[in-house]
Amino acid sequence: RRPRLPRQRGPVTVAGVRLMASPHTAAHMLDISRTTLYQLMRDGTLQYGRIGRNRRLLVSDIESYARTLIAHAD
Repeated sequence: RRPRLPRQRGPVTVAGVRLMASPHTAAHMLDISRTTLYQLMRDGTLQYGRIGRNRRLLVSDIESYARTLIAHAD
C-alpha cells in the first residue's frame, strides 16, 4: 500500500501564486452566486477538475471568463 499523504489545506499554489480555486472562491471572485457558478460548470462554460471529491477551477480560466464578460459588456 502507498502511504497516504496529508491533506493540503488552503489554496493550491506554486511559488505563492494561486493556481486553483474552490467553487466558493470562484463565485466570490466573479461576484456571482454559487448556484450560478455550478450552472456554468455544468454547461461547460467553466472547466473544472477534481481533487478527491472536491472540485477545483483554474484561476486563469476564471480570469479569462471575467475578461470575456467585460468584453461583451462594451
